[in-house]
Amino acid sequence: MRLVFAFCLGLMLFASLAAADANLSGIFAGNESGIIPPGVDSLDDTQLDESSGNLGGAPQAGLMAAEAAPKMMAAVATAVWEGGPKSLGLLIKDVSTGELITNAHIRVFMDNGKEKTGTLRFVGDDGRMDLQLDPGQWAITMMLDITSTAGKDYYSEMDVPINADTNMTVFLQPVGSLSGEVLDSNSNLLPGATIKFECAGDYGLDSSSVTDEFGTFSAEWLPIGSCRIFALYGSKAGSATVQIVRGQLSEIRITLEQTIAKAQQDYTWLIAVAVAAVVALFLFHTRMRKKPASKEAPQPVKLDNRMEAMLSALDDVERKIVERLIENGGQSQQNKLGRELGLPKSSLSRAIGGLDARHLIVTEKLGRVKRVELSPWFLNGKKPF
Repeated sequence: MRLVFAFCLGLMLFASLAAADANLSGIFAGNESGIIPPGVDSLDDTQLDESSGNLGGAPQAGLMAAEAAPKMMAAVATAVWEGGPKSLGLLIKDVSTGELITNAHIRVFMDNGKEKTGTLRFVGDDGRMDLQLDPGQWAITMMLDITSTAGKDYYSEMDVPINADTNMTVFLQPVGSLSGEVLDSNSNLLPGATIKFECAGDYGLDSSSVTDEFGTFSAEWLPIGSCRIFALYGSKAGSATVQIVRGQLSEIRITLEQTIAKAQQDYTWLIAVAVAAVVALFLFHTRMRKKPASKEAPQPVKLDNRMEAMLSALDDVERKIVERLIENGGQSQQNKLGRELGLPKSSLSRAIGGLDARHLIVTEKLGRVKRVELSPWFLNGKKPF
């Protein structure tokens, strides 16, 4: 009798395993085949009662409970994979040469609006680096230093949406470092002097600083090119210009020889007030005689099917820029676009460059202001030169 019972039990186990194997082709047809162990089935919505914690809505015993356990494990493993961290694989390149950047230390700072974190990584011979990030929108800053150079080497800021395992190429912008000292006209070092940077590039870290107790200052992530450095101590000021070179540590000395002029303590301000009052009265009477001209708001550009198709092919940042230009009648200023859209300078500059390269916009630099306009190619299909 025991032999008959054992034989029947074996048949039931064999049939259960055969049924599970028959479903494997559907379970492991996608990229998730490495997540669930082979030979384990998945749960459907009717098999797990979340309120009771049991399979099928009622407690099971013996063989049925034993069969259900690995299925529940598979469901939990799948849920953790779908909602857990995603892999972001980065291939690091130089934006000016397009070549791989290898054998370098890189500081990575990440911010998703809820938490901020940082890490120090090493990029090897293959120029690759991997990050594990929770799903969401991440602002990532990368600061790369090649140990064989005296100064810092590369800097980048970017916004990345994470919703799945992703591989992408990142182009870093070259930077250099600076060491300087501030002296008075008698060559005495001045601690506590205020330092201001005006550099050609609009990326990197070039905020103001103050000289230390030895009268020196430093900056490690300046954009390459010409930088003018200003120093102020009391009523004395001075400046000097230096060339920042990628990976190099430049040196500069600023001597304060100019005096900041103070306002004259006399009564000329009374004359200025009287003149201003006369002018204001004259303007008031002039405006009362004629109707002021109304300044019309810019009319949005009317989209056609071709323009909408072009918009759909852009990424999020590029589409926001083009849509804001459409709202502003087809033109705006680059710094104004950055303020209105809340974009970092590096992300805005990179997106403007990409749109310009594809002839969707045209740019024109007027002094220190860059004007951005929708191109004739985008507006009416006129071929670019």
